[in-house]
Amino acid sequence: EDRKGDQEIEEGKEPFPKKEKRSTFRFVTTDKNALHFSIRLSILLTISSLFVLVEGPDGKGYPQGLWVYITVLFVSWFPSLDAASVIYKSIQRIMGTFVGVIIALLCGVASSFIDNFKTRGIFLGCCIAAVTFAVPFAASHLKVGRATILAQYAYACILCLLTFAIAVLPFHDDSANEPRWRKALFRVANVVIGCILGAVGSIVILPRSTKSIIIEKINKQIKFAGEASQSVLHIAADTFAGEMVPLPLADELVESAADLKTRIRNSLSRRTFHSVDKRVIVEEGNVVLELYETSLKDWRATKSIYPVVRYDPFNIFVPKDVREAFKTETANILARALRVQNTVVLLDGIVRNEPKHNFDETHLALFAESGTLIRRMLTVPHDPVAGEFAAQELTGKLSRARRAIVDLSAHVANSPTELPSRDLVHIDELVGAECEEGDDSDGRGAPKLVPGSNVCALLFLQLVEHLMLRSLRLYSAWKHFVNLEVVNRGGVVNKGDGIEIPSMLVGE
Repeated sequence: EDRKGDQEIEEGKEPFPKKEKRSTFRFVTTDKNALHFSIRLSILLTISSLFVLVEGPDGKGYPQGLWVYITVLFVSWFPSLDAASVIYKSIQRIMGTFVGVIIALLCGVASSFIDNFKTRGIFLGCCIAAVTFAVPFAASHLKVGRATILAQYAYACILCLLTFAIAVLPFHDDSANEPRWRKALFRVANVVIGCILGAVGSIVILPRSTKSIIIEKINKQIKFAGEASQSVLHIAADTFAGEMVPLPLADELVESAADLKTRIRNSLSRRTFHSVDKRVIVEEGNVVLELYETSLKDWRATKSIYPVVRYDPFNIFVPKDVREAFKTETANILARALRVQNTVVLLDGIVRNEPKHNFDETHLALFAESGTLIRRMLTVPHDPVAGEFAAQELTGKLSRARRAIVDLSAHVANSPTELPSRDLVHIDELVGAECEEGDDSDGRGAPKLVPGSNVCALLFLQLVEHLMLRSLRLYSAWKHFVNLEVVNRGGVVNKGDGIEIPSMLVGE
């Protein structure tokens, strides 16, 4: 079966049965997470509005009940939509509110000893100026650990200044029929009530664990890494075979939509190197850089979730060593996925700017087949059978790439004319040197110092080897993490028949 699968890969065929294609006419799918978030927020805001709508036995409404509604809205509205983020935001809001009220009461009580209305206004104005300067300065200057207070508690700082203004300004109003401190007191009480409502609602009403969000982010990074690797290696095979002319990055930045459609249409009409899927290359324009930008943005968003993991209420009873192992393993996967993307971008730059290399058909087939194997290996959800088969096949391709590197290195070493010059060249001489015809195209602006292309081809082969290694290491880390999660959930990892992945691990 392995020989048959290897033969099918060599012929550019799928070694595994393809999934049936969905019909073109289908109902629009609904985002489950968006639906759950909307339901939870609607229920919480409706409950909090009762503090304004319902009257007491005396015919009066709850004092300043609108702040319950506002607090629930702000603490529950969080991009990741998980319980830990709501709790983390609630804690910051309570902290900022308490500090702001305390400062406001100190300033307000001090102003109450001033009988003159104008003098009291001047005093309160000076207090506002001093506090609004001191709080941002201290938050930006002082550090808690390795980060500033503003970096860690930005939301609390904003609420501190807002609450301070709301609580201190009534002390300048002589027409009020109730004690001036009453507004500050109810402000704190309503914020606490709103935070409790938001936190309880995020746990009880269609809850979402922060851990599950991180797992979904990891699956996205793995999927992006596989797709980007396949795209860049297929583009390389097609370009070096002379069947595709890549667009330089500088030209692509100013390319119009009409030019893009024309380029894609022309590329589709050209012959394709065998084992290359032309749709992977031109389906959505510049796939490689788009995937890199998307994965980098998502990677940063995932990084911002880690500080709130400790607030996840669904992991309170999980042993500490298991929680630490989860953070370590997931961080390792994210780091390796980012390294794969960085290598892909380097390869893409070489393909764009130096499309002429001395590669024979064996090398080109190696690139295309390796890209297909990396994508299959890094397919989400994790398929232990197909993933292991692709990993074994990719290991064989890695050995072929290393043999090609050794052979090409020996050829370069035995050809003195292809070795780069070791003489130091002044930057003025480099910039002022006359380029050979075609050397300065695409805005490179510097001549090639290497007469032949074998040295450049050797660098590209080494980067392809690097991409294979990083992809295999990413797959190994991902597989280890999935197995670890199965064991922690009481499952059994069957090495012979594969493992059953829980639905939460695959983001279903």
